[in-house]
Amino acid sequence: MIREGTIAYLITLDDGFRIMYRDSGGRVTDEENAAMARAGGVDLAIVAIAAEYLMPLTARQAIEHTRLYKPDVFMPAHHDAPLSGARSLWRATEPLFQALKDDNPNLVTVSRGYREPVCFNTSVNGRR
Repeated sequence: MIREGTIAYLITLDDGFRIMYRDSGGRVTDEENAAMARAGGVDLAIVAIAAEYLMPLTARQAIEHTRLYKPDVFMPAHHDAPLSGARSLWRATEPLFQALKDDNPNLVTVSRGYREPVCFNTSVNGRR
């Protein structure tokens, strides 16, 4: 964490459904590249949105993540978490989703509200 600056988990469920959870919107690390070269794509990528105020920078970072993880479904994280004080991290997802879909028209995007659950039937979702 200190050296690379992010936490990323590649989770494989018993039925083969794969989830990538990435806690930071930062640059892709060498370790992530190596892990994904071995693992291939994922069914669901839950990826933190870079805390940029300019959408082109945020989109460029997200495109880097989706090109690496090759998800069927992309769900942003940390785009909707209010902070204490005057600032918050609320980010519009539609411009980001459009940039992601321009790069990969087959990508499914999911936007949910703060602490709103999303359910997947892993036996029929994703790569199956």
